[in-house]
Amino acid sequence: MPSLVLVETTRRYRAVMAPRTVMLVIGLLLVGFVVPVTLLRWWSAHQRTALFDEHRAAVTAKLEAIERLQARVAAIPPVTRDALTAGARPPVMAGYDHRAESNGAVVYQEDLGDVSRVDQAAPHYGRRIFQADLIVDCARLMRQGVYGTYEPQNVNVDVARGVLEACEQLAYVYILRTRHFEGLVFSGDVVAFEIDTGRHLGGFALAFTSDPRIDVVKDTSTRVDQTSRGGRLRNKRVVTTTEHLVRDDFGAVRGELDARIEEGLRQLMPGLRWLD
Repeated sequence: MPSLVLVETTRRYRAVMAPRTVMLVIGLLLVGFVVPVTLLRWWSAHQRTALFDEHRAAVTAKLEAIERLQARVAAIPPVTRDALTAGARPPVMAGYDHRAESNGAVVYQEDLGDVSRVDQAAPHYGRRIFQADLIVDCARLMRQGVYGTYEPQNVNVDVARGVLEACEQLAYVYILRTRHFEGLVFSGDVVAFEIDTGRHLGGFALAFTSDPRIDVVKDTSTRVDQTSRGGRLRNKRVVTTTEHLVRDDFGAVRGELDARIEEGLRQLMPGLRWLD
């Protein structure tokens, strides 16, 4: 039989080592979690840096070529005769998704000073028609590292690759110029350029009064009522939903612009494809 001294020594050893063992296990678990996460973040950052470096020269050249059009666009008189000349490549317009298959996109005249800045000023208040997303998204991604609401460290590498590759393929830019925009009334035009050569391809006028758009807005509120039953207070949760109508003139004109620009390009450039 073990001596009492040995038993007591063993008991004390276990009492001392047990917390240390627990701490060691916790430490190993933390290391096993932190190290892979850190390595994954490092690898993702490395991939993004390599991707941006790979595309930087070509994308920067496209963006700067578009921005250099600012003075020329400002000097072109309002379009009075709708006409577009075909460029060297069949035009394929960017849709909701950014794909390298597309080679044409819209940009607002107000953005030409810096296509990575989404201006909140009139007449468009930072809300763009979807055809104008590609160039702005590409510029903000390349110059600021951000995409939509995602900060640089959270931008998916595959998503970034799709945007940059689509931007590299751009051959045509269609610049939307606004002359008058008030309420439901819009007038202006679109002027087209071949990006690499700077060749002016013509344009078409835009003038319309949009139909009013009424949106149904739901408001939900919650309150807690207290009642006394049998000497005890009880809470009763009451949820109330109300609806009211809101007139959205800006949304109506924005939707009409989408349709009018697509219609104008299809009519004046036979063979043009528009990606969904």
